[in-house]
Amino acid sequence: YIRASLFIILSISLFTSSHGFVRGLGQILHPFELAFFTSVFSFAFYIPWLSRNGLHVMRTENFRIHLIRAFFNAASVSTWYLAISLTPLADATALALMSPMVVTLAAIFFLGERPRSRRWVALGVGFAGALVIIRPGFASFSIGFLFVLLSISCNSGSKILAKQLLRWEPPAVIGSWLALIQIPITFALALPFWKWPDLPQYMALIAIGLLVGGAH
Repeated sequence: YIRASLFIILSISLFTSSHGFVRGLGQILHPFELAFFTSVFSFAFYIPWLSRNGLHVMRTENFRIHLIRAFFNAASVSTWYLAISLTPLADATALALMSPMVVTLAAIFFLGERPRSRRWVALGVGFAGALVIIRPGFASFSIGFLFVLLSISCNSGSKILAKQLLRWEPPAVIGSWLALIQIPITFALALPFWKWPDLPQYMALIAIGLLVGGAH
């Protein structure tokens, strides 16, 4: 549990670091285009691993689950990027603190997990804390909040499918398939809004992709 907790903290830290770049670029490039480049450069994170071990390590008999998960995750990333381009990052992040509760409920219904009472207490305290953070800044409604809720829902589906895939495959395989399949999905979304980035923007996009790839 300690090692898992440390990995979660590291993962959240990497995701959070990427959000700052996304917030800045979201005023210049469309969020769907950001999602596409995130997928491209996230897959680049796995290239050294694939070069060392060969493409055969990506062999899978669960491609359909990978595909469904990629659609869930692409929707989650795209709506999250939309949210933080429309809403102050602090407000969006505060509302996203509801995500663990949604994932826990999904795990109960779809994975048959039985959480202990202390987890319910922790979720309750976390939810109350999120409300305390949210309330002062949510005086006016923003459509960005709806995108946050949609992102949370899609992200929960992605995590549930990842948990299932971990029964048969290691994390690196799951993460690399996710990034790879997301590339054509997010490209289709980004194409109507395409704008070529300049060099500094490319550097920021590479940073986003590598941070997200490491977080996964």
